Amino acid sequence: MNNKKIQKEIRKKEKNGQDPHDFISGKVKGLLSSICNYKVRNIFFLKKDSIFKEECYANIEQIYSISMKYEAEIKKCRVASLTNPWIEKLGFMLGYCFNRVATEEIEKSERDQLFEDKYQSIFDKFVDSILRGD
Repeated sequence: MNNKKIQKEIRKKEKNGQDPHDFISGKVKGLLSSICNYKVRNIFFLKKDSIFKEECYANIEQIYSISMKYEAEIKKCRVASLTNPWIEKLGFMLGYCFNRVATEEIEKSERDQLFEDKYQSIFDKFVDSILRGD
């Protein structure tokens, strides 16, 4: 959906007495669910754990080779390395190039919490700005 269509739909929802915030959050939660459950090709989702202090996304659409002469410097400068089960998950995604195999589902409640923690305020401001006509 492009920007003009979204703006039109938000205004339409408000005129019909519906909450346009629900419309936007539904769209975003749907996309977030697709990303969290590895349904969007080329996006690799990492849940928060002891290494990654918050949820991370990696776009594996473009893969670059790096000369082995830089191996020592890369290892010295790295912040973290993938461990199990992330190595296997990334391997599966690259194997499909990029398809989903044997990755756990992110529960709806977990996805909703991620939306509320990271994105809710951003999209509320977005909807409010459209309704104000900014």
